[in-house]
Amino acid sequence: MIEFNGETKGANPDMFGSDLWPAHDDVPVDVDTPVEEIEIDGSSLALPAEGDYDVIVRGADFSKKAKDGSTMFVLSLECVEEPLVKGKLFLVASPKARWRFNGALRALGLEPPTKGSKVTFKVADFIGKKLRAQVKHGSYKGEDQIEFGDVSAPPEGAGYRAFDE
Repeated sequence: MIEFNGETKGANPDMFGSDLWPAHDDVPVDVDTPVEEIEIDGSSLALPAEGDYDVIVRGADFSKKAKDGSTMFVLSLECVEEPLVKGKLFLVASPKARWRFNGALRALGLEPPTKGSKVTFKVADFIGKKLRAQVKHGSYKGEDQIEFGDVSAPPEGAGYRAFDE
């Protein structure tokens, strides 16, 4: 049971009557229209402009491997000022891409491992840290999307944490 406007009602409107839920006469809804046919303000969502954005690391996954078996970090990035700028940054520690992997770690204020050394990173080493990321337009499986190019330290300096985890 739910109390609504001082009255106790059943929780399921189909079972206990639709009078539980207030009418919204100002919001027209066509329940027979499939969701994919509904237009939002007559426009489609567009990709943000290409350029450099300040982004925050919201997630880090170390469980993935690149196609060649190299270590890969997948960082979830999000721009606070531009909500459409979010996605994944793939950092591969292969010999060909090692410069990018090491550069991103340095921008995050972390010391990259040297040849033959072992370093342990924790998700907490990444979460909440800020980066300056180059955003480009790309396509994946026929869908337009943003891609993150080069990353660098933010204006506040390498390793700046925008918020505590």
